[in-house]
Amino acid sequence: TATYNSSIHAIETEVGGLDNILDYDDSTFEDSVAGWTAGGSTTRAQSSAQALHGNDSMSLTRNATTGTANAIMANTVPIRGGEMYTAQAWFRANTTGRTCQIQILYWNVADGIGLVGGSSFSADCVDVNTGWRVAYAWGMAPANADHVSVQVNILAVVATEVHYVDQVGIFPGLRLELLTENQSDL
Repeated sequence: TATYNSSIHAIETEVGGLDNILDYDDSTFEDSVAGWTAGGSTTRAQSSAQALHGNDSMSLTRNATTGTANAIMANTVPIRGGEMYTAQAWFRANTTGRTCQIQILYWNVADGIGLVGGSSFSADCVDVNTGWRVAYAWGMAPANADHVSVQVNILAVVATEVHYVDQVGIFPGLRLELLTENQSDL
């Protein structure tokens, strides 16, 4: 069922199951990485060198001295404030494994406030060059949040090091089934 929510100026659809509220391209990188913005000293690119599913992933390369390689979604997705959301991202190292995270960011777009109520971080996972590792974050959206986005972070990356990200998702609710399945390397 779709309904127009005038407070956020968007059509809302009730979703269930494992419905990812991100659009296909922001999640899979099969068409481009245009929906993502690279962080400081990071280059993002669409890559066919590695992919968890399909043919492409997003590569993140650190351009300067050791630091975080990251990317944030360029657009936000409408949500309902006061509800729980779960996010996931899969990571793979090109050479050296590093600590990886996904971060949920909550926004108030309708009132022009911007970022509200902090964010929800995943527990750290360490990517490897022999398979894919997954990071999950979950949290309750602040009551005044009406949009959400995610940021992926790879920590302590040295210059020119490459890491891959694929199958990013944001799901309504606390998705315990996501947290217990596919924990091994893929």
